[in-house]
Amino acid sequence: MSLTRLFARRVACSLVLALAGCADGYPSNDEPLALVFGMDLGQVEQAMNQIGAHRYLEHRWQYRLDKRCGLQVKSKGLDRYSVELSAPHAGWSTTMQPEGETGLHSVSVHPEAGSELSAMTVIAGANWSDASQIKWLIDYLPMLCTE
Repeated sequence: MSLTRLFARRVACSLVLALAGCADGYPSNDEPLALVFGMDLGQVEQAMNQIGAHRYLEHRWQYRLDKRCGLQVKSKGLDRYSVELSAPHAGWSTTMQPEGETGLHSVSVHPEAGSELSAMTVIAGANWSDASQIKWLIDYLPMLCTE
């Protein structure tokens, strides 16, 4: 076999391996989210669950909205973390905080001032895009649920 052919085969094998490696870690069937005013409860819940199921997250997050707009948040991997938020209202505030120097963020819901409840985390370890989308969805609930 000539040196040229051997070199060409090695280059071809290297390219195949490099291209196969580029596909690792990227979801092949994740559809982009379209967050819009006018979404119903089912669409909001579906969008939240799509974000909470991203493979890069250290823990999986699951969301369930009931007909009265109560939100249940569960996380697998955080010692069975589960919180329930009553129907949202204008007194809630939602914050998105960076988690140190990691570039990841968490989102928390704070009850209205004077409440005995403490802040409740609704997602942690999310990239900026996912955290801001969860924040938008949580902030959207009071508008959706007061109609």
